[in-house]
Amino acid sequence: MITQRLWQVYRQVYFQPCDLCNVKRHKPNVIQMPKNSAVISLWNPLGRKHTKKRNNLMAMSSLNELNRAGFSYVGLWGGNKSFSYRELSVMVKVSLDTACKLAKRLNQLAFYYIDTSSCLWLVEVSANKRKRIVCTDIRARFVQVPLPVNNLALKKLSDVHKKAARIENDSFKVRDSKTSSE
Repeated sequence: MITQRLWQVYRQVYFQPCDLCNVKRHKPNVIQMPKNSAVISLWNPLGRKHTKKRNNLMAMSSLNELNRAGFSYVGLWGGNKSFSYRELSVMVKVSLDTACKLAKRLNQLAFYYIDTSSCLWLVEVSANKRKRIVCTDIRARFVQVPLPVNNLALKKLSDVHKKAARIENDSFKVRDSKTSSE
């Protein structure tokens, strides 16, 4: 279930083409705006932030799955207007039902869908498939901006190390309390 606050964040999305072989490089050609297409993130499944390395491994696995299933796709960054928060995503030409199944298989809570009128919808991946309109013309959400060095969508390695240190510290406390009680 997606909270109201998260819906509002997701509705402020912008897209920028990217080269999946070199995500630092902008895709030079403008994407034709296909109708009946889904934009699905390859990063941060189930809304949980991961490190860049972990996200890239999951993205490769997802791309392999898309290739095995015979889907054609285009790489995109999906993020806020400045792209200080951005996630690696793909645009896939599929029906809404197929998009929902695909996003669910890739462990995403929601995805974007471009309908036959070029409207952009945010669709929740749940039993009720709740959807809300983001904008009436997808072209308004495609931009070309320099990507910032830092990315707020990624879990910082220092956060991972802090969590590991807390776990290690907690395990010592448990061992120490067992030792002192014996």
